[in-house]
Amino acid sequence: MWVYRCLIKLSAVFSQKARHWILGRKNQIVEQEQEKTIWIHAASVGEFEQALPLMRALKNRSAQKIIVSFFSPSGYLNKKDHPLIDKAYYLPLDSEKKSANFIERINPSMAFFVKYEIWPFYFLALSKRGVPLFLISAIFREGQFYFKPWARFFQKAMQGVTHYFVQNELSKQLLNSIDIDQVSLCGDTRIDRVLQIAKEPFQDAQIELFVAQHKVFVLGSVWADDLKVMRPFIRAHAEFKYIIASHQIEHTAALQDSLDLKSVCLSELEQEKEPSKLSDVSVLFIDSIGMLSKLYRYADLVYVGGGFKTGLHNTLEPAVYGKPIVIGPKYDKFQEAKDLVELEVVQSVVSSNAFEKAALKGVREADYIKKVQQNSQDYFKKKVGAVHQIMKHIIPFLNHEYEASLT
Repeated sequence: MWVYRCLIKLSAVFSQKARHWILGRKNQIVEQEQEKTIWIHAASVGEFEQALPLMRALKNRSAQKIIVSFFSPSGYLNKKDHPLIDKAYYLPLDSEKKSANFIERINPSMAFFVKYEIWPFYFLALSKRGVPLFLISAIFREGQFYFKPWARFFQKAMQGVTHYFVQNELSKQLLNSIDIDQVSLCGDTRIDRVLQIAKEPFQDAQIELFVAQHKVFVLGSVWADDLKVMRPFIRAHAEFKYIIASHQIEHTAALQDSLDLKSVCLSELEQEKEPSKLSDVSVLFIDSIGMLSKLYRYADLVYVGGGFKTGLHNTLEPAVYGKPIVIGPKYDKFQEAKDLVELEVVQSVVSSNAFEKAALKGVREADYIKKVQQNSQDYFKKKVGAVHQIMKHIIPFLNHEYEASLT
């Protein structure tokens, strides 16, 4: 943690996000909670979205405040005012003293950490206080240091978790290998979340004016490395309309410049009554936050970014609409992506030529499109229900807190 903090301080000279990371923790005041609370920790926006269906279920079942902590500034700044959150904080760095102080102040009756958030001092402090701790949508991989013989400190902390709800059988086996047996194969709560999003009504007059009657290609969470591969296709196929969302909104202008085509940002669009005014614009950049998961419903074809960079972004969000999806080659850490590649809902590519072949298949081959729609539908029917399974397991803990409040 000391090394990480030093690196963050150095990067703060150049990075606004790093400055938020430091100042947000330095300036925050964690209020003392007199009544018991429910604590949920999410690293960033994606993990928060995974926790949302569980948060709704908890709100329906318990009157306790929900306190959410974030590691990343993007998670905190974008989600701290969500109506399901009673209070939001940056997670203080994982040390024995800081973890004990934070837990004492928020006074949790139970805690939920999302996916692969392993913070040993927090885990040990919760265990010491007898606070039930659950890891939801957890997923682990062979080779991770948690499972090495020398990682006894981490293993001891992980053994104190009350229950793990994991996404796949491998994760269960890895946990068993370090004497952790309190594990259930439960799946991914994001399945419940994206199904919920897909049912929510959504229309945007500006976007509908832009796409008109054209085939639509939505490129979500795109990095410069992704756009470099796609650029030849976009320039060669002006018959499509392209909706592009950067992985970070502040990088939108740089992506526009690198594409070097006539484009417009959503914030610049006016409510035009005459569609012909946009007829020569084929690229729309989304420069607002929180829309992407709903925009996929407009797509005929989707590209999900990150597969040529640090890691793939969310493929479940477009898959729930039955859309053919293309991704880059780096997806082995993501169980849902591996599942969807196997089902041929997702095509993985390594070059511009492979991308063009996959993209044209996704919009022109009727049999393939029909297969994608059916396989997507079957996948979500099979995978839904993680939140229900978690709630069945934790209801005795919720009931215990309710009974304790009466005494």
